Amino acid sequence: MSAGIWGRGAQINVQSGDSVTADNTSKITGTYSVSIHEAGTFGGVYILTPQFTANAEVFLNARLRLNSPLGTNWGTGNGGHLIEFLNGTSLADYLTMDQNAILRLVRGDGTVLATATQGLSAAQANLTYLFQLRLLVNATTGVFEVKIDGASFALASGVNTVANGVATIDTIKFIVGPTNAITIYLDDALVNVNDASGAEDGYAQDIRIARAGPGSAGHVTGLTAVGGTNLANVQPVPPSDSATNYNDTSTAATYDSYAPGTEEPVVPTGSTIVAVSVDAEVLTQNAPQNGKVHVYTHATDYASAALALPTSYGRIANRWLLNPNTGVAWTLADALAAEMGVGLA
Repeated sequence: MSAGIWGRGAQINVQSGDSVTADNTSKITGTYSVSIHEAGTFGGVYILTPQFTANAEVFLNARLRLNSPLGTNWGTGNGGHLIEFLNGTSLADYLTMDQNAILRLVRGDGTVLATATQGLSAAQANLTYLFQLRLLVNATTGVFEVKIDGASFALASGVNTVANGVATIDTIKFIVGPTNAITIYLDDALVNVNDASGAEDGYAQDIRIARAGPGSAGHVTGLTAVGGTNLANVQPVPPSDSATNYNDTSTAATYDSYAPGTEEPVVPTGSTIVAVSVDAEVLTQNAPQNGKVHVYTHATDYASAALALPTSYGRIANRWLLNPNTGVAWTLADALAAEMGVGLA
């Protein structure tokens, strides 16, 4: 095995109806945003590991659906943890939901900061909600809010949201427990954080996320395939994180590009494209080292900024809000035709 970047797929690996357990987690790493497509779960855990800046304000959008009644499978008291915000394994703040689908905003030391005045009632069960969560970790001016379909269900503002010494968030966990089976679906999750200037990105729009993995070779093949072809090594869903089948390079500015397969779900004609994101699962044996993800549109390649490569399989990502060639919003045709790429910086 040579040193360098191992590219195992410019794709998001969470699919509708996946059954995930606590020892079978899916990790997605990003710089500006991260996303999950159709993340159905049954008492399992999904983990995102964004690269948040210190004291960043985090905005989470998702689609939420649950079965009713939740019953004792979803814990007693304040209920199970629906979302957790952590630094490593240290818990900062979390959102709970009890058996009556009442949401509570809780600091990591167990202090309830706010309780929703109403639950997601039995009459509303099995509907899909726009679920939004906002967190600013600060000892005096902290903010923690949950919205359902655009309406604020619970808000704590100007409060202490620092617990267990956690002032910076680097991990978000979804559907943390209890582990016994309960049908809760969290789909189309998107995380925004404050940019480097400190300006608020704010809540994202009510969106759907479609995934298109590599369908065929693209305009350039620069990585060396080990144990298979370049294309076959990046097509498994989810990626197998194999030590025998991967694409490799130790040469700077070398990358692979892949033409997309059919998106899933199919994007309806006339849809507004909010952004195109390229996510790749990679590792390096030669840290510290940077990689880049690429998008290829209008016969031109565009690379992300340099992204730090993990030493065990993890995600790097970049999101293009505008088509980098035209400078305006993506058309559906351009978004569906854009190639995805990954390689060394």
